[in-house]
Parts: sequence; C-alpha cells; structure tokens
Amino acid sequence: MSEYQHFEFQVLERPLSREEQEQLRGRLSTRARITATSFTNTYQWGNFRGEPRRMIERYLDAHPYVTNWGTHRLMLRLPMQRLPLRTVQPHCLDDHVDAWNTRTPSVLDLTSEDEGGDWAEGADDSLTALIDVRDRTRRG
Repeated sequence: MSEYQHFEFQVLERPLSREEQEQLRGRLSTRARITATSFTNTYQWGNFRGEPRRMIERYLDAHPYVTNWGTHRLMLRLPMQRLPLRTVQPHCLDDHVDAWNTRTPSVLDLTSEDEGGDWAEGADDSLTALIDVRDRTRRG
C-alpha cells in the first residue's frame, strides 16, 4: 500500500486575502487547492513542507490531518476567553492533547495514533463534521 496523507485547513473567522493565499502557495505548495477559505492537499509520496502549528497560529482556524498509517490530528483555533489555557492544561497528555496561547487565540491540538485501525480511502472529508465542535466551543 502506498503512503497517503491528507492535509486540510479551513478559515472560518475571515477569508484569506489574495496576498495570504499567494504566500501560502509560494511557501508551501504549488499543488495545493488554496481558496479564500481553505487549503487542501493530499500526498501519496513526499511530504508537506509547511508547519501546521504555525499555519493555525497565523492564518487558519481548523486543521484535520489524516494518514493511512493511523495518524489523525485535529487542531482548532479558538478565542482565548472560550478556551482558557488553565482549563485545558490539566488534560494535556504527552503527544495526544496539547494547547497553547498565541497573541489572541488559543490553539487546541488533538492527536490519535491507531496503527492497527482500519482506514477508509476518501475519509478525508472529515473537517466538515468537526467544524461543529469548534463552533460549539467558540460559543461557550
């Protein structure tokens, strides 16, 4: 079986400017589908040049990452007042749950590793279902 990695990012608070879209394209990927509200790329060879943590901190609001070897990652950017770091830190577990503050938002990073789990090709459309989690947390 070949390698499969799916990177997706969504912008929910405000659209990316044309300049921001060009920055993402120039710095990260010539093959990605980049719009004012999303950045999506799938790899079956090679690897993504970007750093998802920095992309969430600077440009984007939600990021799921899915691989065929069992890694699932979800990063969400939320207003600090809705996700105080002191509330999340007691629940941080090694490489599975992390949270940090940036200048204005907080970021929640959830990772699951399930090497023995089943993986269904086409399961890369999961972000739409996860946006509701972010919206509910954002609303309190």
